[in-house]
Amino acid sequence: MRVFHLSRVLRFKMKPQLIIPSVIILIFISCRMETKPVYPETAREQVTDNYFGVKIEDPYRWLEDEASPARAAWIEAQNRVTNEYL
Repeated sequence: MRVFHLSRVLRFKMKPQLIIPSVIILIFISCRMETKPVYPETAREQVTDNYFGVKIEDPYRWLEDEASPARAAWIEAQNRVTNEYL
């Protein structure tokens, strides 16, 4: 019958050629986790609809206009933030 000692089980051996890449990866991951994306400002407009006596505000109605240059610029700014984060 073989007896296992706890010290042998807890001992972690890592090949020397893996230590430096592992440390670099851990540093890279920790740096990326601290970086929070800075989102572009989204404009709000005063748009109110009246549906059967109920007023509904829609401050982002301008984002529905597919031909709007402002919408295209906003989407491009959002994509830049996303691509930098990923």
